[in-house]
Amino acid sequence: MSDIVVGDMVLDDRRHPTRVLGVSEVMSDRECYAVTFDDGQVITADASHLWETDMRHSPYAKHGDAIRGTHHAGPGAWRHAIRTTADIAATLRYSNGRYQSANHSVRLAGPLHLDDVLLPIEPYTLGVWLGDGDSDCARITMGDQDAAAMTRELVAVGTAVGERKRTNAAGRYTIGSDPRPGQSLRTAFRLAGLLGHKHIPGAYLRASYPQRLAVLQGLMDTDGHISPRTGTCELSLSNHDLASGAHELILSLGIKAAMHEGRMTLAGLDVGPRWRIAFHPPPPLARCSGWNAR
Repeated sequence: MSDIVVGDMVLDDRRHPTRVLGVSEVMSDRECYAVTFDDGQVITADASHLWETDMRHSPYAKHGDAIRGTHHAGPGAWRHAIRTTADIAATLRYSNGRYQSANHSVRLAGPLHLDDVLLPIEPYTLGVWLGDGDSDCARITMGDQDAAAMTRELVAVGTAVGERKRTNAAGRYTIGSDPRPGQSLRTAFRLAGLLGHKHIPGAYLRASYPQRLAVLQGLMDTDGHISPRTGTCELSLSNHDLASGAHELILSLGIKAAMHEGRMTLAGLDVGPRWRIAFHPPPPLARCSGWNAR
């Protein structure tokens, strides 16, 4: 916060870019709290900082416990309100049988509303390559059961797919497109700093909603899984930089996601760390044809 100056562009509470018109002085010697959210993020806030929270149980009113899923107007006006950090600390938990349940929650921020940008690599193609591509060239590996569908998706976004090169368990395919005349896809990867360093470049993390979604679709098609029973989506990645970027990408789409570190095994042998990102897409996204087709 202390780094913000007049004229900076930031995202406002409606997730739109807005220009800073004024800043307050940096305050010191204040009573502060460490506010920890259930995704592990910690924010330091002073006692008078204002929060918009949903409250499940009010010790100050005789309304009883709010019923989960009840419309906000139902259990009383106290449920959704502006509260200070000190207010939240004083009513942090409430008795719920033999548990002390969390009493306050903040609503999800929603997706960032940003404009389309000119990107050097088509977003879906980038997601596929980040998931199943060779880190030193424009080539991907596809299982034979997925090759036809994946090829159709890549061709549909303007990315050429070469002939299958046989391996023991899957096929390897050279991919190519011409984002600029005379420039190969490998050159585009190199200029973006991606060769030997798979990650999601900053331009893609702040591209438009459809562009960001396309990157996630490519990642899900290669390193993702959707549970048919619960609808839970999961990405499993062995590259920390890529996993961290994918986590931010998912959050930027207005989706709550949790990332956990574990170990990856192959034939019973520990082969290194992996990061699993689990999330539920919101209903409009879960129903869209693009998500289901990919």
